[in-house]
Amino acid sequence: MVSDPSGLTVNSDKNVLVVIECERKLKQFTTHGTQLQTIQLQPDIDSPRQAIQLSGGQFVISHRGGTQHRVSLVDDKGAVVRSFGGTPGSDLMKMNEPDTKLKCMDTVYIDSRCKICMA
Repeated sequence: MVSDPSGLTVNSDKNVLVVIECERKLKQFTTHGTQLQTIQLQPDIDSPRQAIQLSGGQFVISHRGGTQHRVSLVDDKGAVVRSFGGTPGSDLMKMNEPDTKLKCMDTVYIDSRCKICMA
């Protein structure tokens, strides 16, 4: 059972990815509702909002806690491989409420309140 999801996406296998913000978890379900995987995200991924799965099995997670607005590349165990962003803002190299929008051939476009970046 999933309570209070903050983001839903579908991966290339047509499985549903669900982000549970309050638990810092990413869950994967079949289209029939069978749970395939639960990933506990690291504590520094504060307030995860959205997830996209890349073809190599890693995930791009947008998160925006009180002091950190970032997009992180996470492995299938929940460990952060690398992150972009930090304290919120509109300056170059900063993000403000990042949200993953689209994946096309493993290029992820991030909408950061009127600012578009490519990862």
